[in-house]
Amino acid sequence: MRQSPSPKRSLNELIERSSLGSPQARAVRQTIPSEVAAKLVARSATRGARLGSSTKKTRRG
Repeated sequence: MRQSPSPKRSLNELIERSSLGSPQARAVRQTIPSEVAAKLVARSATRGARLGSSTKKTRRG
């Protein structure tokens, strides 16, 4: 049986334990300027807010 992640684990720890923590993924992340990353996070947050505020939900089967 698979255990759920401990609430004490940090997001960084979970990332490092996933495929995003692989040496290749870390190398790619190091090439992205922090300003670009901040813009991507802001854009993602804005999009998530727009999608979450939708009252009409569609279901795909």
